[in-house]
Amino acid sequence: MNATPSKESPEYQALLRLHPDYAYREKLIRMCAGSSSSPLSYKDGVVEIEIRLGKKLLRDDPRRENLIRSILQPWMAAVPEARLFRAHIYQMSGGGGGFLASPSRLKGTDGKPDRKAIRALARNLCLTMNVKPQVEKVEEREWLPGALSE
Repeated sequence: MNATPSKESPEYQALLRLHPDYAYREKLIRMCAGSSSSPLSYKDGVVEIEIRLGKKLLRDDPRRENLIRSILQPWMAAVPEARLFRAHIYQMSGGGGGFLASPSRLKGTDGKPDRKAIRALARNLCLTMNVKPQVEKVEEREWLPGALSE
């Protein structure tokens, strides 16, 4: 598996300078699609990106393709001088997903914090954080500039 570069690495920082909206788009992808992406490098005119998809997205071809396009298109616009875009696509399984916690469910009938509910949330959060996802590379794809513009 390709290791995602450190956020301090020159390759990562160079890519982020070219696509400043990356972090905002990435957060939406993580929250709404349960998937993720990371810029890997930009060398010799080749932009490399790691895309991690959940099992459900791998089974649903149109959704998978739409998500891959939505990740790659902004990079193509941000780095128009690139001669090639390469995506390393991984399947994620296992591991804990995200969670939502309604503040009202953490309060008692008197409106004060319910310590029992807060402890249960903390226990579940710890369990979720300790589950390691399984990651397996499923494919590597390449696109020429403008290939996704139609």
